[in-house]
Amino acid sequence: MECSVQTLTFLVALMIGALRAPGERVYAATPEWTLLVAAILVGRGILGAVAVLGLDAMTDEITS
Repeated sequence: MECSVQTLTFLVALMIGALRAPGERVYAATPEWTLLVAAILVGRGILGAVAVLGLDAMTDEITS
């Protein structure tokens, strides 16, 4: 089980690191930060997290 936790930790760190370039592009392409722009970005982030967690929950049965 420890190997799986280390692998999962590595993959999560890799995905978080991969968000740096798109984050810099969004920051550079946004001329003015408003509450609406921030809300849209946060909403999309939450939607992405829900999608990942939903897929994880649906495939949990396969890996067990």
